[in-house]
Amino acid sequence: MDNNNVVSAPQLADVAKYYDIWRKSHTGSLRTFIDFMVTPSPERDNFVNSLGPETSFNGSVAVVTLHL
Repeated sequence: MDNNNVVSAPQLADVAKYYDIWRKSHTGSLRTFIDFMVTPSPERDNFVNSLGPETSFNGSVAVVTLHL
């Protein structure tokens, strides 16, 4: 199954900022972080949810935005 698609991969405007946050509780390179973010998993959901996401809808598409 192809998990790296527009439906499952979130967008990050400031990858370095979120990578720094992720590194506080994970180990790995920037590439590891990117792989983590584009691969759906319960761990990714927990990480995104810990950042206080805002969910809005663009028609029938849910858009999750992270604000720090």
